Amino acid sequence: MPRRRTKSSTENLRKFNKELGGLTRDLAIEVAAFAERQLTFLARDSYGRGETCYGDPRPEGVNGPLDLIDKGLTFGHLKFTADGGTKIRASLLGEYARYLIGKYRILPIGNAALPIKWSKAIRNAAQKRIARWAEELP
Repeated sequence: MPRRRTKSSTENLRKFNKELGGLTRDLAIEVAAFAERQLTFLARDSYGRGETCYGDPRPEGVNGPLDLIDKGLTFGHLKFTADGGTKIRASLLGEYARYLIGKYRILPIGNAALPIKWSKAIRNAAQKRIARWAEELP
C-alpha cells in the first residue's frame, strides 16, 4: 500500500515565533520580515486558486463552488505581519474572516500544523538570512 503524503508539517507559527525570540533582535526582524512576505504570497495564492491552505479543493457552499472574492475585502486584506520582529501573525479584515478560516481553511487554525510549503518557506527565509548574517560577522 503506498504511503499517503501528508500536506502538513509538525511546524506551527507559535514554534517559529519562539525560535525568532532566540535570535538577536536585528536578525529576528529581518527573518520575520522576509517570512511574512513569503507567507502572505502563499496564503493569497491558495486562496485565489480556490484551495485550502493545505492545497485541497475548497469545500463547496450550498450553491456550488465558492470563489470567496465576491467583495474582495478578505482577499485584499489577507496578509501576515511581523509584530516588532519577534512574532509573525495573520492579519485579516472582514466580518466572516474567522468563518473562512474554520470552514474553508484559508489559514491554519490556531496552533494547527503549517502546510508543508509554508514551513519550507519560513525555514528557507530563516536559513538564508542567518547565513548572510553569519558571513557579515567580523
